[in-house]
Amino acid sequence: MSIKTYCSAPFLKQVWVAFGILMLTAGQGMVMGFTTILLPALQQPTSVIQVDIHRASHLVSCIALSSIIGLLLSSTLMDWCGRKMTYLLIILPGIVGWLFIYFAESFPVLLIGRILCGITPGNLSLTSFIIGEYTSPKYRGIFLILKTASVYIGITIIHISGSTLDWRLLAALTLIFYVVPFGMACFWPESPAWLASRQEFKKCEEAFIWLRGTDEKSMAELQEMIKLHKEQYILNRERLRSRTKNKVRLQKFTKGDFIKPSVVMLFAFLLLETSGKHYFPAYALQFIGEITENVPYTYYYTLCIDLVIVGSCILSCVLVRVFDRRSLLLTTGLAAVVILILASAHIFLTFNGTLTNRAWVSISLLFSYFALANLGCTTLPLVFMGEIFPTSHRAAGSVIVCFTMSVIFWGIMKVTPHLFLNIKVYGTLAVFGALITTCLLILYFILPETKDRTLEEIEYYFNNGCFRNEENVIDDVNIKMINSNY
Repeated sequence: MSIKTYCSAPFLKQVWVAFGILMLTAGQGMVMGFTTILLPALQQPTSVIQVDIHRASHLVSCIALSSIIGLLLSSTLMDWCGRKMTYLLIILPGIVGWLFIYFAESFPVLLIGRILCGITPGNLSLTSFIIGEYTSPKYRGIFLILKTASVYIGITIIHISGSTLDWRLLAALTLIFYVVPFGMACFWPESPAWLASRQEFKKCEEAFIWLRGTDEKSMAELQEMIKLHKEQYILNRERLRSRTKNKVRLQKFTKGDFIKPSVVMLFAFLLLETSGKHYFPAYALQFIGEITENVPYTYYYTLCIDLVIVGSCILSCVLVRVFDRRSLLLTTGLAAVVILILASAHIFLTFNGTLTNRAWVSISLLFSYFALANLGCTTLPLVFMGEIFPTSHRAAGSVIVCFTMSVIFWGIMKVTPHLFLNIKVYGTLAVFGALITTCLLILYFILPETKDRTLEEIEYYFNNGCFRNEENVIDDVNIKMINSNY
């Protein structure tokens, strides 16, 4: 790709939008990694706020439940007032939450701050949709994968800064990752796809050209988008003549382009959660500490794994341009499961005394596992989220899928400490390995390839079971001719 391409105005504008999203996502990673620094500080005898194991679990897991509030808000507002305004509104609770944490002098105030901070990550689906609708298919996969990398960058910043900074100063630092994206988003246009769904085609064209330019491929995609939304508007108007509005709304839940993407995303997000995207950063010190039994080195092992994960996520940006998304997910996922089972077996044999305790072997296997898992299992689900839901179903689809994801997130965060306690680290790894294997097997049969496909082409696939090509077009014409003869 030429330097001219990367210096073009449309590309830079897409980077402007994506950078704001990625910076906020890094701030959300800080929300997850913050408890790694916060809990040890609060357990010190000199701490103004004291916590026990139950209060600690509430501080960790509350963001999973409050993210459901953010999900419901963003999913409701994104179709009503647009992507841009919803994005701005959903950032505000996070800003207020970090202010609560900074000034907290009691546990209830600290908990309220954590709950408010958890609302903003509920925009997971919204930010994926914004990247999917604002950027071209050529860059879309890279930007969506960078979302996962930015989460771990935020976690790494917290882990590094936590060794020298007080947790209150960390809260103030994280505010920057919310205020700056808010200011950047004020200069965005509204989503072209949303404007088209509102039949505001003039504004849609202006926003699309601002973001994507006027080259032949972009203009063809614009015309296809406008044509699709005009056809949907006419179809919905015809349905309203014979059915009530509520029946028309309920009918969408039975359509293939709603059910099939929902099922795909359900297992994709289950794969993401069981691969360790959220539970590992929250319990990293306890996780590594049980393996190494060497407290002074636990922090450094954790930091090294953070760096491995960030490097792996960045590498996946390259691989997603070279390999098909589906092949990358299944290949790296299978390799990650094998490494995870080996790590579980090695830790089990070490705990039983069968093998000499060599913590570096277990840590090396975990390094390899997280490197492989973050090439596909924790990165590509967010790519699919931004690609496979049609514009007309995005709000409803994001509610159902992300609500389920939030429940899974909350359940895993609550269950993980009990798994550590009852079946140790090796048993916990084995359980998650079995769940990852199940998800990969199911996705093997139901996941289509979406690389370099427009959103309209992907929608066509879920409605017709195949992608549109010349043979499909010919078949469509032949069917219409046969029907006309009859």
